[in-house]
Amino acid sequence: MASESEVYSPDGGDSFRRASGASDAGTDTDTSAPPPLAPVPPRPAPTVYVTYGARSVKARIDREVPLDEIIAQLVNSQQLAVAEPPALFALREKESGSLVTEENLDRFLDRGAAFVQSALACRSALAQARPSPPVPESSLASHLRAIAVLCPEPGAHLLEPFLIEAVEVVDKLRSSDTAAVKLATFSLRTLIKEPAFLTAFIDRGGMGAIQDVIKGSTGNTLAYALLSSQQLLELDARASHSLGKDFIAKLVQIIATEPLINILRPATQLLRLLSDQGRPSAATPRLDASAGVFAIAFELIQQRIDFLPIVVGRLYGNDWPLALANLELINSLFQGATEMGDERFHVELETLGTSKIVANLLDTWKEEAYIAAILGYQANVVAALHAQLVTPVDEAHYGLFDDIWTASGSDENTVDEATKWQSLGFGTEEPQTEFKASGLLGLKTLLAFAFDRKNEFASTLKNTLARPAPRRCPLAAVSTAVVLALANHFQISDDQQAARSTTLNPYVLQFNQCHALATRFSVRMWTELGATEADFERVATLMKSQIAHVLTIDGSGGKEIKSWDRIRDQFLKADYRSVRDRQVRELETGDDLHSKAPVRHLRGRLYLESFEFVRNQRIACLHEGAWFRVPTPAGTTNGPSASGLKKQVKELVSPTAPSVVQKWRFCRLAANKKALHYLETNGRIAIAPGLDDLPERIMIALISNISPYAPSGELKRQAPSIVSTANTASTGSSQPLTITLRSSDGIIAELVAPNEMTYFEWLDGLSLLRPDGGIVTSQTADYMQALTDIGVKIKLLDLSGEKVDIPNVIDVRQVPACDGAASFYYSENL
Repeated sequence: MASESEVYSPDGGDSFRRASGASDAGTDTDTSAPPPLAPVPPRPAPTVYVTYGARSVKARIDREVPLDEIIAQLVNSQQLAVAEPPALFALREKESGSLVTEENLDRFLDRGAAFVQSALACRSALAQARPSPPVPESSLASHLRAIAVLCPEPGAHLLEPFLIEAVEVVDKLRSSDTAAVKLATFSLRTLIKEPAFLTAFIDRGGMGAIQDVIKGSTGNTLAYALLSSQQLLELDARASHSLGKDFIAKLVQIIATEPLINILRPATQLLRLLSDQGRPSAATPRLDASAGVFAIAFELIQQRIDFLPIVVGRLYGNDWPLALANLELINSLFQGATEMGDERFHVELETLGTSKIVANLLDTWKEEAYIAAILGYQANVVAALHAQLVTPVDEAHYGLFDDIWTASGSDENTVDEATKWQSLGFGTEEPQTEFKASGLLGLKTLLAFAFDRKNEFASTLKNTLARPAPRRCPLAAVSTAVVLALANHFQISDDQQAARSTTLNPYVLQFNQCHALATRFSVRMWTELGATEADFERVATLMKSQIAHVLTIDGSGGKEIKSWDRIRDQFLKADYRSVRDRQVRELETGDDLHSKAPVRHLRGRLYLESFEFVRNQRIACLHEGAWFRVPTPAGTTNGPSASGLKKQVKELVSPTAPSVVQKWRFCRLAANKKALHYLETNGRIAIAPGLDDLPERIMIALISNISPYAPSGELKRQAPSIVSTANTASTGSSQPLTITLRSSDGIIAELVAPNEMTYFEWLDGLSLLRPDGGIVTSQTADYMQALTDIGVKIKLLDLSGEKVDIPNVIDVRQVPACDGAASFYYSENL
């Protein structure tokens, strides 16, 4: 080694530097040139400790020296006394076992120099070994040596290069020495994190060796081996290619029988990884050799009848990581079974009540990983329901119809064969044709509804058949309509959209229960409405509105997830009137309905109809006649105060009022509306129909002004000109509820109404008698507005029940031009 590249420093440490090769010969200097820049001081060479076996050396590393040369000088150093060639060695960190590369060396040395000054422990630097000359495989064992490790503190050591390490680990895994096997499985978890070692381990048959360990070991050795296998599959999918049926069977056995959690967790995760990577549509890259991995695992699980109940039962456990691993395994198997078109797994999950268990986990599982697993299960349920929805009903499913018939409790001997299936609520005697839209999902859901005793399927059919034929509720048709409504609400029709959902919806996990409640709700609405076949769509609209109201969850979290008891109550205890009122409110707020031109025109037309109705009703009150008090001459000149107004109204009708002789006036409008006939008496007496008992009259044409006096707020702010709202204190009676009739010459009459209703009816009625008269009181105006609103709502509900789409604009087509001399297009038909 050249003297410029000293191996050992004077203080006993090794110094590894690149030979400078700089010449000290003098040269001519140009005195006119600017002075040279000061040389950049070299970066300090940190001191590290390198150990090999029991020997160590303190060395200073020059940053300019290549990594291969550093390793060569370390191997050739007298302190380490290494006999093997440098090509078999590489630098590795002591604590983590990570290799050092040329790319990471400089950064690693920077950290090392800082650590020397602060006396902190060194950190790992991920690396890959340098290429080395080929070594015969037969001689690898004899050249097995440790690789140099860089660390700024004493205690680092040399370990094997990755290729030799892989061979050594595989040999130890196949050893008969249990202690060596246990140590190898323990260290393997760290070593396989190195990509180079992982590749060498798989290429040298490491997966076969670790399979043998799993098949024949127990306790911690088995746990370490399972953990290592799990990490191998997570890092490299090729590891699954060499896993055979016997190994998968061993995993199934371990999961079903092993009580130790530290073994169950990795075994469950390992089987889940195999299931994920072995599915035909899995996104994980795989080779053709692994195409049957999932099919093998799925069939082995189906053969062991206690496997799925055990896995589902662990969802209840207090060990949440283990429960999470089991739910992820269920999700993987569920997805694969759905993709294979195998319904057995979904059926067994429903039999075990898995969906209800998963829905209950929402109360305790709040972490992101757990929520993701529940969302995965939800997506699998939706995918399974979608698969049934698009599966047509064929001859293979005809046996389900016989099961439905059995559940109905109907007697074959008493039922007319011509209407056998119609008695169950089907529209025809070919029920299979009525499931074109709902598919196998509609048929299976109806079967589940029929066999659930809580739904009282048989008794409901019996009560339905007791009614007249037009009023019978078609139970089977209602069931199908509910299935389609739920499929649309839960986005089952679009399984891709549902799979992307990030909102937890426990209701979809209990699809059959939601269907049962909505069906029973529809039957009850049918009964309360007294519906006929023509009202089917109206009942279906009510059902859809109730489903949206009860089963909608706000994705922003603003709407709570309701308890199942509350959902049952909202379906089974809701009455027709409340559902109808809510549906009206939904129509008003939904889709900006009232801004559409057809609805505005409808409201305008109904307002005119309401006005005409109220006008006729008010004038009819005048024709019928009413009693009025004759105002008392005495009184204050300023009229009653606002605070004492209501008190005076009460005193007029109070039995405790002072005893005075009160004159009464009975008024009635003539049939020709030209005169107001009346009679004044000291008390109210019986008045015969007609005008014979009414000798006095006031001609309507003489009335030029009507002055009301009512409590504040009872009159419209803008009254017609016929009605004067001026203060009556100086011009007429100051008593409340007084109607003053004036002519051009003065007051004609004053009518003091006994109550507010009579006051409103007569004031508006007298006003409406005039050509320019209108509604005066706010009470009558509100009444007319309410009639208009009710009319609009009824019309809109009729349209919604008939599924009529209201356009935004009215398209009025022009009358086509006529041909010939005729001026009327349809004249040729006359």
